[in-house]
Amino acid sequence: MKRIVLLLCLGVSFVWAHKINLFITTQKQNVEIYSYFANAAPCKRCDLVIKHNQTVVLKTKLNDEGKYSFKSQYPSLDIHVSTIGGHAAHRAVVVDHLTKESLKEHQKKEQESNYFKIILALILIALVFILLKRVKK
Repeated sequence: MKRIVLLLCLGVSFVWAHKINLFITTQKQNVEIYSYFANAAPCKRCDLVIKHNQTVVLKTKLNDEGKYSFKSQYPSLDIHVSTIGGHAAHRAVVVDHLTKESLKEHQKKEQESNYFKIILALILIALVFILLKRVKK
């Protein structure tokens, strides 16, 4: 039983290892797109597809920093980022409602969120072991 719990915990941690995060903001009337993995490594040369009302507006690749910037003439966009391995991120945005938050502020909030998820996972693991101990008695 302990092996099953251990394998389950390892499997869940690997699921988040290749998660793609997508950060979109506006800077000086440009839409700034930044994509990175869960370990904060940039999504280098990932495929970027931007759509407006199901029509492809732009199909390109992110640069080596995982960034792309463009001036949008459309009020709403669907932004898709994908990698060769099949990992993908998607976000529908309204250009006027995008935040003007900096990338560093966003990454700080993301890191705080990750700490909360780690603490919650540890609490859940402890509860599973307590439950298993009581069932075993």
